[in-house]
Amino acid sequence: MTKSQINKIILNSDHTFSNDKLEIIREAFTIAVRSTRNLLQELPNVDIVFYHNPEMVISKVGIGGNTESQNVIMIPLDAKFNFSRDELMLTICHELHHAARMKYLGDTNSLFKKIISEGLADQFELEIDPLHRPITYRDDIPDADLIKGIHDLEKIKETGDYDYYEWFFGSGKYPNWFGYTLGNYIIEKYCAANNLSPSQLISTPAKDFKPFVNNLNQ
Repeated sequence: MTKSQINKIILNSDHTFSNDKLEIIREAFTIAVRSTRNLLQELPNVDIVFYHNPEMVISKVGIGGNTESQNVIMIPLDAKFNFSRDELMLTICHELHHAARMKYLGDTNSLFKKIISEGLADQFELEIDPLHRPITYRDDIPDADLIKGIHDLEKIKETGDYDYYEWFFGSGKYPNWFGYTLGNYIIEKYCAANNLSPSQLISTPAKDFKPFVNNLNQ
């Protein structure tokens, strides 16, 4: 089997990133790719682009991430922030999980698919570092609210219409990171019940989780 090509691309023509920050990016990239390859047997060819854009990061960590396709991952950073190598490494692992899942299953073109995908990617971070706590997995949202979210998700599946920013970024009736937390809640329980890991579920379609989610909903 030919090993996939994972490229590191740092946009730094204006020298926004200091030498120290460049070294953090390089180390985080190397560790993330090695750690992900150890757990996921097949990865697509991916360009991972690092660039300075403070408006697109999570302010608490100075790091963001978006998997635009199975072949392109964008990692915005705040070059003025003292971002952590380990946090950046796990963000890269998170996005590589998305890219690998896209290789098998295509785009996450529904709310249910997005929730499952984000839950798997967050839990993949924990598979790599069990002491880590994904910033998008909130522990202050009551289980009752998450079950209510599953009820709401059932209604969404009937129409397909939903507000992405409301579910994931707190722009409406749900708290910030709600969709991520709901995904973590589902995947954490699914993995425990079935003795499986997020890496083992990389090619499992979202629809295969529906019976389990329906039982949580009862």
